[in-house]
Amino acid sequence: MRLLGMSLRFHEIAESGHRILNPLTDDKLNLLGEICDFAPGTRILDLACGKGELLSRWAADYGVQGVGVDISKVFLNAARIRANELGVADRVKFVEADAGA
Repeated sequence: MRLLGMSLRFHEIAESGHRILNPLTDDKLNLLGEICDFAPGTRILDLACGKGELLSRWAADYGVQGVGVDISKVFLNAARIRANELGVADRVKFVEADAGA
């Protein structure tokens, strides 16, 4: 567990300046949302959600609802802040858990 903790802390520091924590640009995130053509109220489960950018943006842009799961308290705190910034905190929930368990 110590190795995971050190690795997680490194990841939190390395990704501190990024909203999206994978090799996906804003344009590609928007395009993916358009291709999915979500109906308002569609429910999404975002495993390893990181800072919740995908879920929060799609809630704001397409009216989806969802749950994001991540093991990082740091990232989940950022996800909740972002959901509030976008006015979607009532439609998304972020849960601390190991998505791989």
